[in-house]
Amino acid sequence: MVKVAVSPLLSNVKEYLKAQGMDVVDFDDNTITRFGFAGDLRAIVVSGGDMDLLGIENVNLAVPVINAAGRTAEEISMEIERFS
Repeated sequence: MVKVAVSPLLSNVKEYLKAQGMDVVDFDDNTITRFGFAGDLRAIVVSGGDMDLLGIENVNLAVPVINAAGRTAEEISMEIERFS
């Protein structure tokens, strides 16, 4: 199962991804600690406003960080599937 971390601000995206069969966890300041900067996450979806969360734009993560600003839940889902 595809596991993604999604900003709590993106409830519509979280619900859409869950409906697509993805395992969705909240992306917050504890997510990186729990998943060790990557773990088994396929992607991290942020709202745009939280792009600097924990200085994430300066960290080379092993998973893609997807900025949801201006994108539909369907577009984000397709982007995640592209990384599969």
